[in-house]
Amino acid sequence: MNAVFIKLGGSLITDKARPKHAHTQRIKALAAEISDLYNNIPEMVFFIGNGAGSYGHYAVHQTKWRDKKDDPLRIAKIRQVTTELHYMIRDALIEADVPALSFAAASFSKRSKGLAEGWLDSMFSYAKNGSVPLVFGDMVYDDKDGAYVLSTEEIIELVAKSWVKDGNKVSSIIYCTSVDGVLDSNNTAIPLLDTKTDLASIGSTHGFDVTGGMAQKIAAGKRALAFTDHVYIINGTRPGSLVSAVAHKQVGTRIVA
Repeated sequence: MNAVFIKLGGSLITDKARPKHAHTQRIKALAAEISDLYNNIPEMVFFIGNGAGSYGHYAVHQTKWRDKKDDPLRIAKIRQVTTELHYMIRDALIEADVPALSFAAASFSKRSKGLAEGWLDSMFSYAKNGSVPLVFGDMVYDDKDGAYVLSTEEIIELVAKSWVKDGNKVSSIIYCTSVDGVLDSNNTAIPLLDTKTDLASIGSTHGFDVTGGMAQKIAAGKRALAFTDHVYIINGTRPGSLVSAVAHKQVGTRIVA
């Protein structure tokens, strides 16, 4: 079976400079666009992930989690906040008639010896039956530190790798952000970004961030080329951009080998 992986970035669905501030209208608009895709391409499987934005990233700073990474209460407080945003996404998708099923990363993955590993049979069974698995950047168990912030990009990579290993295909992996793609020094989107592109001029993420911002997305996108030839970083605020990326049309920044 063929699948599309979509990440709704934290900078897209929240204001990362304002703690716990969600862009509710954007979330509804994205849910409607995903609904159109889901209902018009019935042969395609969809996996969706949402970033933590000003919810999870802020919670990591507020709890000072890095000072004591195995503290159960700090871990619980961060999970409380990340799920708050995640359920907003889930509810908007269901309201738009997308059968989104929530999967917390800690329920199907952990980090062992510095690498993420997972058990995904149940998720894949639901996906093949028409459900849309919904994941989110979150805290997972780590055998060294007790807990680790597993980014949505890392989760998508883990799931996509297992999906291909299970004998399936990945049509595209799409990272939806609040900008027109990877921007050059003139704030113009770079249409094609290959593995040798100089990233020195790429700006940093504004607001709360603990997983690397745009540079982290680019690195994840380059690794995603192991699963598909169609990897995009697009502006999710522009109506039609997501549809274009799913159709393999040039939009935003396409990462190529």
